[in-house]
Amino acid sequence: MDGGLKLKKARERLGLRFREVEQATHLISQRHKNLDFAVGLSRLSDIENKGVVPGIHRLYSLCAVYRLDLTEVLTWYGVDLDESSRDFAFLNPSATHLLKFSVGQGASVTLPLKLDPGVDLRQTTDLSRVI
Repeated sequence: MDGGLKLKKARERLGLRFREVEQATHLISQRHKNLDFAVGLSRLSDIENKGVVPGIHRLYSLCAVYRLDLTEVLTWYGVDLDESSRDFAFLNPSATHLLKFSVGQGASVTLPLKLDPGVDLRQTTDLSRVI
């Protein structure tokens, strides 16, 4: 089942009509002062019935209106944020950079009990060399 059809089912489950969704997303766009959050009637119809993929702002609004988790809805469109750490491997920037990971429910992270005693934590360090 494609993302648009799942969004349609979520809307119908809540008993919402197109016009109600349009009005709610316009309010969201006003709150954010950005018209990209608004979903018009024809766009909503295209998303649900023609497989049009909503932009990130519209998808956010639909998730807010339908009470859906944005991370889950992204997977309906083939974007699994849990996979991003694997995709980092395709490029190793020469400059150092911060990297954030989120750990899902039931997941765990194993950390070493000891670091190399020569590590200076006040400086940027390649962790793979000190663990």
